Amino acid sequence: MKSSNYAVYIVESPHSDDFLAGRAEGRTLSQILDLGGILNQYRLAINRDALHKAIELSVHDVKLRRSETQKRWIPILHISCHGDASGLELSNGDRVEWSELGELLKLFYDQKIAADFAVLYLSMSACEGIHAFRADVENGKSPFVSIVGPLTEVGWAEALVAYSVYYYNLILGRLRTPPPLAVVMS
Repeated sequence: MKSSNYAVYIVESPHSDDFLAGRAEGRTLSQILDLGGILNQYRLAINRDALHKAIELSVHDVKLRRSETQKRWIPILHISCHGDASGLELSNGDRVEWSELGELLKLFYDQKIAADFAVLYLSMSACEGIHAFRADVENGKSPFVSIVGPLTEVGWAEALVAYSVYYYNLILGRLRTPPPLAVVMS
């Protein structure tokens, strides 16, 4: 596989019925990316505090990689959970509105670390995840340059296959850059 500056940070927050049924789209995606030699990290976020920590750890990892390699890392934040047009639902039932997610994503935009990576790509593996565009922050300063996600409800298998192909093509250079707003499946 060719060298890449991409790193996929997977944050998953499934419901208890997903746990019981053995559904873990994020964990399975991580294993597929491992097989393809694509750098990734998987984190389980069962509540709001864990979501905050998972995003903080992702930002820290990008900074660390940058300092160790002197390469400009391009982080892809992949969030896998239940959602709708107004926001996300975490494992414990907490709701995270798009505006709150936008505040969390400011960590990627912080001026002190903005030079550590070029951009943030956001992938929302959640029903109606494309509505994450509402997480855009004020003053026209967005923490992400691209959002990929479904427009409507999406099945676990459908999302897993779509994102596996998307990352493989993006990171291997078959897809030059992701579009600013893309519907992976509808």
